[in-house]
Amino acid sequence: HAKLFLRGGHVYIEDLGSTNGTFVNDQQITDTQLHDGDYLKVGDTVLKMVSGSSIDSKFQDDMYRLTTIDSLTQAFNKRYFLQRLDDELKRCLRYGREVSLAMFDIDHFKKVNDTYGHQAGDTVLRDLSKNVANLVRVNDVFCRYGGEEFAIILPESSLDDATVACEKIRKAIEEYTFSHNDTQIPITISIGVKTLDPSAGDITPNEMIEAADK
Repeated sequence: HAKLFLRGGHVYIEDLGSTNGTFVNDQQITDTQLHDGDYLKVGDTVLKMVSGSSIDSKFQDDMYRLTTIDSLTQAFNKRYFLQRLDDELKRCLRYGREVSLAMFDIDHFKKVNDTYGHQAGDTVLRDLSKNVANLVRVNDVFCRYGGEEFAIILPESSLDDATVACEKIRKAIEEYTFSHNDTQIPITISIGVKTLDPSAGDITPNEMIEAADK
């Protein structure tokens, strides 16, 4: 349809004989230089030209969210979780402070999807995430690990502290009324917790996850 290229340190766009044309700021073009803030229309797609020096904070925030936040649940995604877990494990050993990891999943979630439908399953995941996000501490990191499995990193938390926090979450989910299209859906979760004591030595994120899972 069109190609973008550099010429003399500037960005240009050239239409490649497309049937419906290439437009910059609603003007059809054949070959033109793009400037910061220009809108480029290719078929039904509209793109905005932004230079590195002018990207505003909202755009950066949006890009950050796209790369770190799970779109369905609004919890942090697996990529962010693995990076933060690695950071927290290293911090634990460096400063001699315990860190705990909780892994939990929804009991019999396949049955929820099979009985009530996948849209109901999505509703459950969203509502569960909202509840958990309101219960974790500011410094805790709540993530969607995948499917119906979630994780919470609890910095500077002993096993007892983490167990108390997780029991509070487990009970809250058990008592919450999940529903979809006016149909109530009973939901419970199961949680596993692993705490790293700095004196125990090094451990990899995967080993920590596996231990919490068990």
